[in-house]
Formats: sequence, C-alpha cells, structure tokens
Amino acid sequence: SVAIALVAAVTARPADAMMGLTMLPAMGADPSSVAEDGTIVPFTPVSLPRGGVRVSAHTTAALADLFARHNYRLNGVKRAGTVPRLFVVIMPPDLKSMARVRERKAMFIRITLPLVLAVNESIMRDRIRIEELRDRLVSGQPLSIEPERWLAGMFARYDVPKFDFAELLRRVDVVAPSLAIAQSAVESGWGTSRFARKGNALFGQRIFKGTNGLIPLARNPGARHRVRAFSRLLDGVRAYAANLNSHPAYR
Repeated sequence: SVAIALVAAVTARPADAMMGLTMLPAMGADPSSVAEDGTIVPFTPVSLPRGGVRVSAHTTAALADLFARHNYRLNGVKRAGTVPRLFVVIMPPDLKSMARVRERKAMFIRITLPLVLAVNESIMRDRIRIEELRDRLVSGQPLSIEPERWLAGMFARYDVPKFDFAELLRRVDVVAPSLAIAQSAVESGWGTSRFARKGNALFGQRIFKGTNGLIPLARNPGARHRVRAFSRLLDGVRAYAANLNSHPAYR
C-alpha cells in the first residue's frame, strides 16, 4: 500500500523485514523516567514495558538529543535490527514545526517503533503462557485458581469459546510494525493531527459510547462518535493491537 511504501522509503528497509526487529536488553532493573533535560529519575510505572524508560520531552530538539545520546538512529536500526527501550509518553507539541519533512517522518517512526515492539513483546508473553497452560491441560494436569482465571479472562477478552486454543492463538498475535507505523502515520498525519496532539490517538479509533474521546471538528450533524483518547501513546498502541486481534471486522 501507499502507507507502507512511505514507511519503507523513510527507513530504507523492506517493510516486511521490520518483523525481525527486537528490543535491546532492559536498561536497568528499576523502571525510570527521562525528563526533557535527559536526567533519569525513578517513577511509579503504570504498566510500563519491562526494563524501559518513560520519556517526557516537550520539544523535538530535546527528544532528538536524547535519541542521539542513546545512539538511536534509523540507520542503526536497519543495520543491527534492535531498538532501544525508550517509550515516549506524548508527541512533542512542536513536531509539526520541523521544517524538513523527511526528518519529521523519521522522528515519528523513532517515537512509534519502540511502542509497537513493546506491545508485541507483551502479546508474545501472553501467547507463550497460553501455550504452556494448554499443554498442561492436554497432559492432564489441573490448573490452579490463578492461571485458570487468567486463561478464562483471555478467552473472554478475545471473544473465543472456552478451550478453543487454536482460535485463541490465532487472535493473540503480534502486529507487523510496518503495518502499525504506516497506519498510524496516515491516520495521525505523522503525529501532527489534533487527535494525536490532544488525545495521544495515532490510529483514529472511534467510540460510540462515553465521553473519553475527542469530537471530530467535521463530524456530521446527528453523528455521535468520538475519536478515542488516551493518557499515553503506549495505551493507544495497545488498544490498536487489541482491536486488530479481537474485533469481528478483522477476523
């Protein structure tokens, strides 16, 4: 598609090859936060991916400096196939002001890529645990209360009949990074849309109930939908992956 071609052009890497990217080892035993000045400080995590740091940079210049100090460049990703565990909380407000379009797109990819890979890691951990519990059941071993409840929750979350492990594993699957980045780039205008800036919404997911969302300025009279908003970019990526893996439209 045009979207994937755009990502491939910026990364100079075949889109499907991005499936082979991995995260670098954990940056430390304790979760941390990186302030705009680059200082790493402890913080209380809220479902932070393992061994990473939360980045709060309010300018693209500060974020570019931080990426440089961690040697995070797309050419380096292309060569090594690894990505640092730097998880940006919100899009820098001045992203749209970057004069060079190519640099703006590269910045967007560097922000988004670790988030997508972190979500994929979480999905893979779920897959591995599902397979382990399935194998235990097949061998006749009973499950204790905690893993039995967790497994029941997974079947419910993905709307799969209980004990249909083949279907569950089909849905609990990673998202191609090239697809996620391309779709987020198109939906959010490379991170510059109102929904991305004010709602950390990169994928334009619509909601039809509740008020936790942004009303589209061009919404038709009588329409009731909103664009779902999130407190962090990572939460939006998680919701996107969950939507792809569970919504009937994508089965």
